[in-house]
Amino acid sequence: MDQDEQGVPLYGVHPSLEDFLTNPHRCHGTGVYVDREIPLYQSTSAVCVHIMNQFLRYNICNIEDTMTMNKEITDRNNRIEQYVPRRLRHACRNWTLQFDSEDDSDLDNTLHSKLQYFVSTHILHWIEVMSLLGHFDDIEPVLLRFLRWMQGQNIKSSDVLHVLTADAIHFVKVFSAMISKAPLQIYVSALPLMPSDTLLFRQFSRENFTGRSYSNLYINHKWTMQRSIPLNYTTCFCSDGRSALIALGPTTRGQVILMDAQTGAKIQPSEYDIWTDSQIQSMAFTPEGQHLAIVTVKGEIIIYDVRTGSRIHSSSIDIAETSILYSRNNTTMLIVSKYRKTDGTLLIQCRVCNARMISPLASLSHSVFILPSDASVLLMPTCNPSCIALCPDGQTLAIPNEVGIQLFDLGTGKIIDIVAKHSRVLGLEELDKCLVAWSPDAAFIAVALLGEGSISLWSCRDGVAVWTIDIDETSASADSFALDISVDSSRIAFAWSYSDNRGHSIFRMQIWDTKTARQVGNETIDEGTIVCPKRNISILPDGHKIVSWSNACRRDGSPSKSLVYYFSDTSPAYMSDLPIFRKLQSHEPEDTHVPTVSISFSVDRPSKEYSSTVDADGWVIDIWGTRIILVPYPNFDVVTSLCLATSISLSIRNPETKGTVLKCILKWSQVSTTD
Repeated sequence: MDQDEQGVPLYGVHPSLEDFLTNPHRCHGTGVYVDREIPLYQSTSAVCVHIMNQFLRYNICNIEDTMTMNKEITDRNNRIEQYVPRRLRHACRNWTLQFDSEDDSDLDNTLHSKLQYFVSTHILHWIEVMSLLGHFDDIEPVLLRFLRWMQGQNIKSSDVLHVLTADAIHFVKVFSAMISKAPLQIYVSALPLMPSDTLLFRQFSRENFTGRSYSNLYINHKWTMQRSIPLNYTTCFCSDGRSALIALGPTTRGQVILMDAQTGAKIQPSEYDIWTDSQIQSMAFTPEGQHLAIVTVKGEIIIYDVRTGSRIHSSSIDIAETSILYSRNNTTMLIVSKYRKTDGTLLIQCRVCNARMISPLASLSHSVFILPSDASVLLMPTCNPSCIALCPDGQTLAIPNEVGIQLFDLGTGKIIDIVAKHSRVLGLEELDKCLVAWSPDAAFIAVALLGEGSISLWSCRDGVAVWTIDIDETSASADSFALDISVDSSRIAFAWSYSDNRGHSIFRMQIWDTKTARQVGNETIDEGTIVCPKRNISILPDGHKIVSWSNACRRDGSPSKSLVYYFSDTSPAYMSDLPIFRKLQSHEPEDTHVPTVSISFSVDRPSKEYSSTVDADGWVIDIWGTRIILVPYPNFDVVTSLCLATSISLSIRNPETKGTVLKCILKWSQVSTTD
């Protein structure tokens, strides 16, 4: 026997061993397999994606009945062992572990292609396997890690890879109760209920997974303008964050109108009206809606009790172009003003006082803090005071400058940090079109740069960009613009208006999910031949309504009726964490725009008789107990209607409101002669 230099015996390896190790059929069950197609230089994540692209498929465990629930698969472990190779199980659980959001290495084209193929072909198959493996709760964290990594790789939010991943996160979140119970309902029940305007639906609804084909109607993300109110009144607008009040100021002098933002109805104080002797510059509610602060063009600050209409404070600052803000925790009132020095330099002046000690007149004059003169933002001649954002805790101020967003400590007047740094140095005109908003939980800062056509979200914890999205190019020429974040920090709304080539003012509003940058609203209104130099927007506390106000004038500069728009989220109720079911009035016809799923059966014809209620798991079943479809409305009523020769319509109704929340139209191609 041959030996090496140290005297260790040398053994030969027969060439057939290599053939054995590289043949998946011959080495099945050994736990050892060498894939020749995987280059040695690829990362672990790339190898995992390669394995998933190779093995994932529809109904991977060959479950005979697509209506079978996980708990009913008695031999599930055996099926997983037989049909889901160990390397595929490992890949499905760990393919994003190596993705680091701070990884600055370049994404090579090969990995990008493999990832795009995986997401556009196998993302639903992967969700199916994760459900079978009992790792359903890991799906959303895995996909969010993938999204963060994409941000670090500068993959745009409009990229197919990003859009499909964000759609998949929404899909899993909305239909978690269905998918976690029965993995094949991904294709049978959940996919048909996905909004038709999503890329995920368009990508996968064309495939005939189960002998059924699908289409849907009125299932999309939609914010419908419920009403538009033209007013001769408004020069300014504000809304509170809790009770959803709106205050509308008069054009010159007169009464301030209070309105319920939910209904649009006017509210008058119980004892006194709120009147002002001069035109209003700015207004702000205290967060709980108890007080209303008004700044007039004369430099007066007046604070009213909203319930009684009585004045509880009045003082003067004698500075024009002033706006007023309250911190969300109601500890700080911030007065932001512009004034010119004798040399013509325009400065921003911030005055801070304790919002809970506003009764003494001296509180505004003695609790004054003027930002230090060495802060470069103060010397910007075109800086817009409305761009300044007050932190919800009342301790920090965010002010945009040419390189990023400066954070000021209001207690010391010193710069804490510069965050959300721009990709380049911005000019003064671009800073005038920069908006900043804190999330109510102070977890992140949103920055809208109209000059660059982007909105970005920045983490306050580590200063890292969560995502950046491109906004419509018309925002660069906006006449007015506004930014708001919902009370639960889950949505961002951006509104703007611009003049088109006809001289019409076009109102635009876009809404995004803060977690994924997924667009959930995109509305357009032609406002006619007016100009809107000032605009505001507020997402109401329930998250289902948005109010937008615009201060309008005609093209010749003369005043015009200002507009208040009320938008409601008319997406299907099951897409919301806290669905709202409106009670159907006796005189109202049933809404014809009910979310509708149409299912065409190519094999077995469905029954014409069904149980009168959806069961506790969410199944719609016929009188024989056969499951037809899983819906997100357990224990709701089922009403059969329009029973025709080749189709039947089922209405899913809320048992309390009696309103139809979903229609299922079942179709088949042949007429049975045995009925």
